[in-house]
Amino acid sequence: VTDQDGDLDIDFLDLELQIDGMSGWYFDFHATGERNLGQAAILGDIVTFTTFVPDNDICASEGESYLYGVYYKTGTAYTKGVLKTESNSFTGKETRTDGQEVVVKKVKLGKGYSTTPNIHTGRKKGARAFVQTSTGAIIAVDENTPGTAKSHQVSWRDLLK
Repeated sequence: VTDQDGDLDIDFLDLELQIDGMSGWYFDFHATGERNLGQAAILGDIVTFTTFVPDNDICASEGESYLYGVYYKTGTAYTKGVLKTESNSFTGKETRTDGQEVVVKKVKLGKGYSTTPNIHTGRKKGARAFVQTSTGAIIAVDENTPGTAKSHQVSWRDLLK
């Protein structure tokens, strides 16, 4: 499995086993100045959060915002895409300039600083993340949410499986 930044090139299950028992994971953002300034939201097995990359021009008032959807156990892209891409599908894969197909873990939200994502689940499968940017735009991004994402009664025996 390789994510869109090329961070991972080992088997996904091997990575889970390597991380099991550790204190957690952290992110090294690739864009200069990229930072997470808000809180994350977790639903099912996916952690959703926004980042902001300030403009290189110090006179510019807007930068770019991104929405990440990563697997809570590893901090990497999930084994398949969870964020709806511009191609209007959840294939979750992009082809990099070197021709390698990679799993998408972030989508560009556009200009302006973005707030903490708010996650909504309803009757249909999956969820939707709503983010407001400093430009006033409210952006909705559909998510496929692996794991338990709906409220329902669960036996403790089911949790041990």
